[in-house]
Amino acid sequence: VEWKTITRICHTKPLLTVNGQYPGPTIAVQEGDEVAIKVTNRVADNTTIHWLVTPISTAKEDHEHFD
Repeated sequence: VEWKTITRICHTKPLLTVNGQYPGPTIAVQEGDEVAIKVTNRVADNTTIHWLVTPISTAKEDHEHFD
């Protein structure tokens, strides 16, 4: 986690990045997977990371909800 100067649509500003990316990288796992994430905070101030979990269902699972 570190500050990086990012330019988007002709506007440049410092953004908090993860692995140099904003937004951070996608971590895709399957139910039952074990995940270990190591974070190195290169920011001088206290930092909070918000994890967004988005379940993605299969077409079969979607169909089962309508049966």
